[in-house]
Amino acid sequence: MTDPTTVSTDKLRAWLITGGDLAEGRHQRAAVELLDSAGLLDRRDLRTHITTRLVIDSDDRQHLIARVDWSALSTADIGPLDRPQRRLLDLAVSLGGGIPVDLRSVVCTELSDDHAHAVLAAVARSLGLADAVQISDTPTAQHTTGASGDEPR
Repeated sequence: MTDPTTVSTDKLRAWLITGGDLAEGRHQRAAVELLDSAGLLDRRDLRTHITTRLVIDSDDRQHLIARVDWSALSTADIGPLDRPQRRLLDLAVSLGGGIPVDLRSVVCTELSDDHAHAVLAAVARSLGLADAVQISDTPTAQHTTGASGDEPR
């Protein structure tokens, strides 16, 4: 099989997303997108915890996919990380592998806007709302009133 430590980041990302979509589910894809937004897919130490394999979809087409060993990654030393990278890695490991994480520490105010958007997008994808929720830089407020017109619903 193809060695994930030697392929381009774009190719690895595509294989991981295909794997998430075809074989692993929305939580896997959300976790991969977090790793990508943290800039961690380029790291060789992380890539050693990724394997590739062929899968056949429901239309009998073959796809090369990649899969993260989340359990091994959760305890791996992948070199120095800044705080936002560490937090996004922790959340990715939790979403992808079901390994508990302290959510309060992940969503602290030290995240950049881009990283905060990545966290929100990952949560939306994990809930199956990726197509229903739009995360933008522009704050909006919506207030819906009840039947009488004066009570919030």
